Amino acid sequence: MVRDGSASATTQNAIGPVEYAQPDRWASVSRALGRAGQYVLMVVLVLLMSAPLFWMFISSMKPDSESMAYPPTILPETWTFEAYQNLFTVSAFGTYLRNSIIVASISTVGVIAIALCAAYALSRFNFPLLRGLGEISLFAYMIPPILLLVPIAR
Repeated sequence: MVRDGSASATTQNAIGPVEYAQPDRWASVSRALGRAGQYVLMVVLVLLMSAPLFWMFISSMKPDSESMAYPPTILPETWTFEAYQNLFTVSAFGTYLRNSIIVASISTVGVIAIALCAAYALSRFNFPLLRGLGEISLFAYMIPPILLLVPIAR
């Protein structure tokens, strides 16, 4: 006998009666509607969060006169790539981008290498005060970063 409140059915086989649980149709429909609601909510949140990126991209396609016009237009009346042409012709953006990628890559590889060595040493060897250092570092993460600005702002 099924005790979870779902419907059950009995069939006969060669050995004797066999009872099995039938799925509760309303529970599965409710679960499906709940899942659909979650997906709709996630899509709405993603659209809301990506709206500033959309606005930034659309504004970059407007000429300067249209970007500063009041009231603002959502879609440009005249589409232009002038801002992107100026980005690469007026300034040395390509050089800046290349330098940033090089510095970020070298920094990332260096930090990962040092962190791997430190993690191996901390996991394999017993150091005195290791537990205390771990607790201090966890305590440091508990302090909100904005509180560090209070002494600087005075």
